[in-house]
Parts: sequence; C-alpha cells; structure tokens
Amino acid sequence: MACEAHVEDTGTLIETTIVDCDGNAINISAATGITRVFNNNDGVQTSLTGSFKTDGTDGIVQFTTLVGTWTEAGDCKEQVQLVFPTGEWSSEIYHREIGWKL
Repeated sequence: MACEAHVEDTGTLIETTIVDCDGNAINISAATGITRVFNNNDGVQTSLTGSFKTDGTDGIVQFTTLVGTWTEAGDCKEQVQLVFPTGEWSSEIYHREIGWKL
C-alpha cells in the first residue's frame, strides 16, 4: 500500500497511537466509542468508526477508509474522538495531504 492518500481511496488502513504531551502511549482501553472525523479541503466532513488494534492498552486505534472519506485534494484535517464512561476526549488535529488519482 502506498504512503500517499488520494481522493476516493478506499480500504486504506489508518493507525494512530494516542499519546500524552511527552509522547507516551495512553491506555484507552476504557473507551466505549472511537471515531475519526475528517474535514476535507472542500468543507465536507466525514467520519469513520474505529477500533482498538489490540486491546487499547497500547493506545493504538485503527480505521479503514470508505467511499467518501476523502472527497477533495488538498489539506485534510483529521481528529480522533474517544468516548469514555466518564466523558469525551478529542485528540490534536492531524493534517494529511490528499492527492488526486491519475
């Protein structure tokens, strides 16, 4: 699989490790909901439901892109949102450059 992301790529596995300010993985195993929100360059917002890669103690979450995840080339802002029994938490905003397919 290529490292580049393109408009309408589907089946792309995205893995993210949730870390604290010192770069240490956070145990998120108590999360009851995992979502990744995408704000595309054209203003379209989409989201994917995610899962733990293992059991969440390593902080790794994963998502697989679907049709419509990336709708426009350019800067896509992405954020992981987690739901816990005690409240909700959002990650920092990630930037991903999305290219056109030839």
